[in-house]
Amino acid sequence: MIALIAESKKDSEIAKAFYTNYFNPRREEVKMILKRAINEGKCRTQLI
Repeated sequence: MIALIAESKKDSEIAKAFYTNYFNPRREEVKMILKRAINEGKCRTQLI
């Protein structure tokens, strides 16, 4: 994983693939988890 991240700094196609296929889906999942926690009163609204 570290090598992939390092290589993405040099190669924009690798960076795009990394963000599209790995980073962004996980980011969206965390957003959904936080929104659910906020709706349930378990987190503050300032987190997102």
